[in-house]
Amino acid sequence: GLSQSGDDRSFLVVLSTPEAVFQPRPGGITAGEHDRAGVAVGAGCGLALHPASRAFGGRPDEHFGQASTQAMVRPMALRTNVQHMAHDRNQHRHGRDAPVGGILPFLRDDDGMLRLATWNLWWRFGPWEDRQAAIVSTLDDLGADVVCLQEVWGEEGGPDQAAVLAGGLDMQVTRTHQRFRNGLSFGNAILSRHPIESAAEIALPGRDGSPGHRSAVLARVAAPFGSVPVISTHLDWQYDGSLARQNQVAALFDLAARHHRGDGFPVVVGGDFNAVPDSVEIGMMTGRHPPPREGLAFIDSWAAVGRGDGITWTRGNPHAAQAQSPERRLDYVFVAWPRDKPVGNVVRAELFGVEPVGGLVPSDHYGVFVDLVTPED
Repeated sequence: GLSQSGDDRSFLVVLSTPEAVFQPRPGGITAGEHDRAGVAVGAGCGLALHPASRAFGGRPDEHFGQASTQAMVRPMALRTNVQHMAHDRNQHRHGRDAPVGGILPFLRDDDGMLRLATWNLWWRFGPWEDRQAAIVSTLDDLGADVVCLQEVWGEEGGPDQAAVLAGGLDMQVTRTHQRFRNGLSFGNAILSRHPIESAAEIALPGRDGSPGHRSAVLARVAAPFGSVPVISTHLDWQYDGSLARQNQVAALFDLAARHHRGDGFPVVVGGDFNAVPDSVEIGMMTGRHPPPREGLAFIDSWAAVGRGDGITWTRGNPHAAQAQSPERRLDYVFVAWPRDKPVGNVVRAELFGVEPVGGLVPSDHYGVFVDLVTPED
């Protein structure tokens, strides 16, 4: 079915085909090739996918603390607060003498670079309402062109975190189809400063190979220099779940292979892989272990140019202070190979979301951002 409501142009699309890709056009959305089920694209619109949190079987040590299952925030109040905060910050930024939130902005050279980030937002755990301001503040400072998000929440009949962030940051959004449990959803999303020309979603398999609650969402971003295929994903967390994650990596390769062109901008995958760099599943991504498909592999951006260990899950983060297995690099930005160099070359990889904003670290994961070389005019 398809619905459109109000000035927000919020669409709802649910298909039963194996892969669904939606191309926005005046007057509606059309479905193209097929991947699994419903992804909508547009400004301040989108869908969510499968529940996976503590209440939905998520990681117990990563998600310690209580998740709220009540719709505690009115949709318009939350959206308006975020939009006003972003506007105030933008007004301040043009002539500011001091960094906002006590940290320096992520200065960038816009000459020939695409900035892409990935960040797990820790759903509605911990002081989740207070963390929303810290999240939007951090993303506003980062100034990324494209952001891959995981653990994005939505309320049934209420606000959708991805849409609220997109509206406050003046970005486009697509996200996984929302399936609600106890009135809440849990999924992945992609924000973009450039138009999203199409999107697709797949369900990732579990250990036995059958579709599970994990997912991946793909957006084709219409950047000024051409189309950029971007995937946001979140793999199983269980410590004994390597076989499931290997199956999920194989599914990601199938999705990426349908959208990768060696003579175009490479597919970029951002996400919480819940796996360390020397694991089999990360080795499958990079080619250190046999990839699921011949002729396709991915560059680990942090391994290519990052400084230090790039730890994104650490007891140094107060939200993870009680974690069972911290000090791990779990969050990645991968760039597909083969490709026409230097297009897609990683020239910078850094962490963000590390410092408190207003006394509060935004999430239990640190984010990763990269700057990528774009084609010459």
